[in-house]
Amino acid sequence: MSALAASRQQEVLWTLNDKNGPHSVFAVSYSGEKLLEAKLDGTVNVDWEDLAIIDTVIGESFIYVANTGNNDHDRNPVSIYRFAEPLVDRADSKKIITIDKDAIQELKVSWPNNIIYDCEAIALDQSNGDIYLFTKDRVNTLSEVFRYPAPQDPSITFTLEHVAQLPCFWVTGADISPNGKYLGLTNKQIGYGWELPEGTSWFEYLSTAPQPCTLEFEEEEQRESIAVTDDGIWTTSECEACFLWFYQRL
Repeated sequence: MSALAASRQQEVLWTLNDKNGPHSVFAVSYSGEKLLEAKLDGTVNVDWEDLAIIDTVIGESFIYVANTGNNDHDRNPVSIYRFAEPLVDRADSKKIITIDKDAIQELKVSWPNNIIYDCEAIALDQSNGDIYLFTKDRVNTLSEVFRYPAPQDPSITFTLEHVAQLPCFWVTGADISPNGKYLGLTNKQIGYGWELPEGTSWFEYLSTAPQPCTLEFEEEEQRESIAVTDDGIWTTSECEACFLWFYQRL
């Protein structure tokens, strides 16, 4: 489980496998039961690393899959897949569906200034649909933040906008809460958290390179997944059989 996002319309969590895994996303229950596998027709899991969910003003829900992993720093452009969130039928014993390639939108993005990054974390701004990408640095305690402002013409490869540099090490996951108030990042050891000040936007706030608070999670085998909800945080690890953790917001 290299990614985690909490549905706003169903009591499920969405996740995926990373590099060279199946070209599928999975719905799991809050207790970890696999409820659905949704295969994304016409896509290839080159290095899927994160996913995020957003609801539109007309009540639709969309999943974004970040095909942005880049361990060898040799992929540019990279892409993000966007498709409508499938309905999970808990009574369906088959539990496998295919999402037609015509129902999947590919957003191609490139890194600016001829610098190629590894990115394992994306987050969506519920207020406007902007996508934020947080790079992973294995040496320095920093993460470059880039923005894909919505909407853009999906037929054009968009050069990402640099927003800021944050003091965060080895970032493996990110998420913004549905109410837009909280941003969380994680790595294998700790998490990082921010609360959006009143009267500002995430773009304005992140542009100031704000210092995070530290999120002290339970020790996990290889935590690469975080889902931020209005009332708490979910995490889990990339391994054969790992716990789902939930931390209630106080």
